[in-house]
Amino acid sequence: MDRLPYVWDYDIDEPTFRALLEGRTKVGRLDRDWAAVRLLEYATYREIVRLLGFRGIVEGWPGWRSRVRSDGRRRGFDFLIDWLPQHHPELLESAAFPKDCKDTKDSRDTNDFTVPCL
Repeated sequence: MDRLPYVWDYDIDEPTFRALLEGRTKVGRLDRDWAAVRLLEYATYREIVRLLGFRGIVEGWPGWRSRVRSDGRRRGFDFLIDWLPQHHPELLESAAFPKDCKDTKDSRDTNDFTVPCL
């Protein structure tokens, strides 16, 4: 079974986690919000953007913010939520991050913030 590092304490494989995150299934009390908060708390920024997309992060953040325990993560996403619409509103037009996005070789630096795969 392919284990994701951010669900080390659950017997959940990647397809099940993706189904939870997309709201296609529930596993007991685990649902889309649980999966999103787990991702926001423990995954890398690149993984968060890949799975939720910028629009998904911006739209879901008000409901997830109070459940994210790390002050640093909350501050970081608060900044992102304020920064994106002002500096890159075009990133909020699509619901998901491009599936064909590759690693850093497709990234470009925009001022002080790296926006992958534009």
